[in-house]
Amino acid sequence: MEFPSNSIPLLELKDISFNKETLQILRNLNLTIRAGEVHGLVGDRGTGKSTLASIMALYERPCEGSMIWEGKPLRLRNFSPVRNPGVQMVYQYEGLVDYFSIAENMFLPERFFLPFPFRGKKNMYQQASIFIKACGFSLNPQISYNNLTMSQKAVVDFLRCIYRNPQLLIIDEALEKLNGEDLDRVIEVIRKKSLQGMATL
Repeated sequence: MEFPSNSIPLLELKDISFNKETLQILRNLNLTIRAGEVHGLVGDRGTGKSTLASIMALYERPCEGSMIWEGKPLRLRNFSPVRNPGVQMVYQYEGLVDYFSIAENMFLPERFFLPFPFRGKKNMYQQASIFIKACGFSLNPQISYNNLTMSQKAVVDFLRCIYRNPQLLIIDEALEKLNGEDLDRVIEVIRKKSLQGMATL
């Protein structure tokens, strides 16, 4: 599948600035992301990479600037911390539930008061197993998240985001937790999803 360079960008950031108290973290930042593209942000610790990721996922509101999603401006004036459903984010720090199984964490709703998407654990485990294998991993979906290695935990968080079929996947420094084998598999999944139109930051 090809994505013409003149197509409408998935996400545009224009003159984005962000201050925290008296500290200016981002200033006049511009970024354009199109479907299928893979971008990498490089910078020292504390240069605003995670802040930018949170802004793109609509967890933080920029102090100045505008954001355009698929050609339509996002209303940031009446902003509330609600995620853009087209964006999924793998966090730098694990945010899943230790005493839940891999499958329960993968299908964990965005809000805790929503029901799980599957009726009965047997069906949930089956669906999780099918999806995990399709992505090239060999994890038992019934294992508790608390019993996983650091690399496996990062994989589960990655799979949880990929399962939701995002238009934009943001990975906030989580890849450094992966061992060599898991990293290769994650890169392969990103490559395949990119061909289907998913953008990655």
